[in-house]
Amino acid sequence: MSTVTKAVPVVFEVAESDQRELDTARVQLVATATSTGQVIQGYADSMTVAFGAAWYDAKGTLGKAVKAERGEFKAAMLAGGFETPTVDVYWQRVKVAAGYITAGNKAKGSATLDSKTLAELTTILNRIVGTDPDEEGAELSNLAKASLIDALETMGGTMEGLTK
Repeated sequence: MSTVTKAVPVVFEVAESDQRELDTARVQLVATATSTGQVIQGYADSMTVAFGAAWYDAKGTLGKAVKAERGEFKAAMLAGGFETPTVDVYWQRVKVAAGYITAGNKAKGSATLDSKTLAELTTILNRIVGTDPDEEGAELSNLAKASLIDALETMGGTMEGLTK
């Protein structure tokens, strides 16, 4: 026997004064939420005007001035009721708005066409060598294996460099 359930909306009465407060708070949240990025960008632009480009990497006397501004920023945020982890997130957002590239987004070393091709050939050959030659669907790969080994060696790779 199966049971069917039906969602029933809950009717809840909110006092008129509470509803007005709730409406006002919602409007303020939406207004602030849509402008947060603009406010952060404005502060980042002001930091760039005051301290120059790449101020987030400044050293020496300039670095001390940036650090002092960071202290002012933190003090103001804490006074505004924010906690340290949130302050750090906002400071990071200001840095990113000013052009800072986070570690996860920094470009990796530039690879040449040859180095990429050699790496991909190694990957392909590792896949072929690691597969049973009689496996269904591996026939063409096994036919191409000798040619791929020649290409690997032409590119400077060796069969000893493959994982088995």
